Amino acid sequence: MRRKHRPLDRALVTEPPASALPALDTLRSLGGDEFVQSMVQTFLEYATERMQAIRTATDAGDGSEAAKAAHSIKASAAQLGAMDMSAACAAVEQAGKAGDVAALPQATAAAEHEFAAAVLWLNPLR
Repeated sequence: MRRKHRPLDRALVTEPPASALPALDTLRSLGGDEFVQSMVQTFLEYATERMQAIRTATDAGDGSEAAKAAHSIKASAAQLGAMDMSAACAAVEQAGKAGDVAALPQATAAAEHEFAAAVLWLNPLR
C-alpha cells in the first residue's frame, strides 16, 4: 500500500506546526533564541548530509546503511519538534534493519518528503 504524502504548500508553511512548539519552547528555555538558531542550523546542515546518505544507500539496496543514517537524525528531528520527520526516519530505520529492500524506497521517499516539509518551517528559525 502506497502512502500518499500531504502536499507541500511552500507559501503557507512558514510557522512551526503546533506539535513542534513544546520542543522548541524547551530548547528556548535552555538557551534562548540563539540556542534554537544554533540547533536548527546544525541540524539542517547535518540532516541534509544524512538524508543524502539515506537516498544513496536506498538506491544501492543497502538497508543497513540506510538504517544507520536514518537513526542518526531521528532523535535530532524529534528534539526540534519535527515529529513527522522523526517518524519517517524511524520507518526507514526499521525497513533497513529488517532488510526489507522492497519497503525501503517508499520509506525513504516519505522521509525525504517530511524533511522538505520541516525545512520550510525550520529555515526561518535559523
